Amino acid sequence: MQVNAIPYRVTPDGHVDHWLVAGPADQDGMPEDGSLGNCSSSVLPAPSYLETFTRPVEWEPPLQVGSEAHRWMYRRSLADHRLDLADTRAEPVLRRYWLYAEVLPGHQSELALVVEAAGKVFLWANGCEVEAEWLEGSGSSERFRFALPRHEGTLRLFLELRAFVCGAWPGFLSACLEPHVGSARINLPTTVDPERRLGLEAVIGDFALDRHVYSRTDPITLRWPADYDRTAILGINLRRPGGATYVEVMQAEVKAGTEHVLNMDFTGPNGRYWLTVKPHLQEYYEENQRVENVQDVYVIDHVFEQTPEQEDEDRIQQLLQAAFRHQGHPCRELAVLQRLGEEPDRQLLEGCIRTLSEGSTDAETAFLVLWQMGRDLEARRAQEGLAILDGCWSRYLPSTSIDGVEPNPVRGFLVCVCQVLAGLQDPFAMFVGFGDRLGSDLVREGTSLVQAWMLNRLARGFGGCESEVEQSLILLACSCLAEGCGDEDLANLSLMLMDRILFGIACGSYRGVYGLGAPGGENGPVPHAPPGACTAWRPLVRIRTAS
Repeated sequence: MQVNAIPYRVTPDGHVDHWLVAGPADQDGMPEDGSLGNCSSSVLPAPSYLETFTRPVEWEPPLQVGSEAHRWMYRRSLADHRLDLADTRAEPVLRRYWLYAEVLPGHQSELALVVEAAGKVFLWANGCEVEAEWLEGSGSSERFRFALPRHEGTLRLFLELRAFVCGAWPGFLSACLEPHVGSARINLPTTVDPERRLGLEAVIGDFALDRHVYSRTDPITLRWPADYDRTAILGINLRRPGGATYVEVMQAEVKAGTEHVLNMDFTGPNGRYWLTVKPHLQEYYEENQRVENVQDVYVIDHVFEQTPEQEDEDRIQQLLQAAFRHQGHPCRELAVLQRLGEEPDRQLLEGCIRTLSEGSTDAETAFLVLWQMGRDLEARRAQEGLAILDGCWSRYLPSTSIDGVEPNPVRGFLVCVCQVLAGLQDPFAMFVGFGDRLGSDLVREGTSLVQAWMLNRLARGFGGCESEVEQSLILLACSCLAEGCGDEDLANLSLMLMDRILFGIACGSYRGVYGLGAPGGENGPVPHAPPGACTAWRPLVRIRTAS
């Protein structure tokens, strides 16, 4: 196997933007105190690299971690010099990534590597572990400074990132040399033709989109510059993240002034898609030129307009129609119950109860969905559905609690809302998860905690730091409170918080796209929040499209 090196340069301000990356490797569970330091010894298998110092090579041989093997893949940082590793997990896991690069500083000097990441970072330089100096981070990130050993020639840098992932994780890593060495070079070992690789990277990275949000009838057009001096045969596809491919062009010829149009003539769901441009199949799979450019695009059901949309009732029906497309989702059943003569899916009801009884991270959401279903079934006098729900409040109510008014315990807020609603549902029942306390006692305690949390959140105004998922959960919880708490003050407080969050979304939106400033958020079209939020809005708030 002939090993070549793909040459890159450190940016003028010292950032290392090119890496070989292996992983992720996930380990279920989380230590009781949530400390990463407790997971750094025998609990985790060490990669074989640390024992043998085998030089990583792109694609082969793989990094062996315990019984698992992870291929080394080329990854490039974004324009902000951050390597994008963001992900979302329903259950908590300890996630690990490994990164490798060979740096040639160009001269002997006392160098340091400053790393900022969403997690804890460990560094080995030329096979020796380098002690980290902790620097003050910001928000959900941590910063470390590693004093690199004096060494003439190549510095082989091997990094490991460890982070607990649960919910929306703003995974990233950024590395910068100090003092800035703009003349430093980076080599990444590979078995492919380096010159061809650099040419493909240039072509794949040079196309432009006119926008990133499209209605279902709009074509997606990829354009290369009119004076372009490169040619290539590429593959283009449009697919759901981790899901099906809906549009694919196998051999797209690229030259000066090329335009390739993807017609959006498909019935896939609205929401986020990945537009991927990569070498054609032979180069990608047979010659291992594994380089690609992935852009987020969003598909929505209607054309953006500056004027307000229909009347509220029409808008509500549009949101309910959007929820109908989420097959197998509990919130679809909430939309179904708004249609006369429709019956809820019994298996889905039982699945929600099972989620609730298992106490998973989705338990509170399942409870709120079941509670809303119960109200709808009660209004329709659907005895069979009500019989399924009978007694589940006192048996399965999530017993997680929050301490006082911490600034960001969204799940704890949901728990307390569930506590209030369940206690009102069965005021004289004894709740198993709360030491057989009466429902009426839980209402008093939960009301106090919920009020304190909402007042604290309102005091922060529009400076909230929730992700889109968290915002939709807060809206769902507040709508349930406003509709069923039976306390006028608490209901008004819930509506105030909903108004504040929705107004913040409107202020942070431009032409239908929400520019979320919170770490860990995912940007997406405003009209298509998760279906739970859509169905929760229906009788309570007046919704207008932000112009």
